Amino acid sequence: MKKRLSLVISGQNSNCFVGLPVQITTKLFESAEKFPLPLCLRITWDDPQDKTNKKKKTKKTAFVGWAGDSSKQPDTLEIGTHLASCLSLLSDDARSPVVEDLEISFVPSSRIATVSSVQVEPKSPDDWEILSLNAEYMEQ
Repeated sequence: MKKRLSLVISGQNSNCFVGLPVQITTKLFESAEKFPLPLCLRITWDDPQDKTNKKKKTKKTAFVGWAGDSSKQPDTLEIGTHLASCLSLLSDDARSPVVEDLEISFVPSSRIATVSSVQVEPKSPDDWEILSLNAEYMEQ
């Protein structure tokens, strides 16, 4: 199932999950056995940095999780400010999205690879300090 939605940035959403429109969440909850939570979504949008061809822009893709939240507005994908920033979906003023709409599709959980380890590389002295203070937690 593919669907085009408008993008809404929410400062109230402090996690890395997205909110879907009520009409989609209702259908997903009705068929919960097909779509176990959390659900992985593939989002695709036109790259706003691509100025070369106005008819066919370069597409960007990201995978996000949905854990049952509904967006407050119909036909919108609601995404937290921090996650939007990490995905380069937030404008320089950090107030509005850089894209107006995007396409979502559902990825069956059987197609999602499971990782056995993650490597973290600090970029600054502050990052090193945070890792040092939370080393036990990070090693779990």
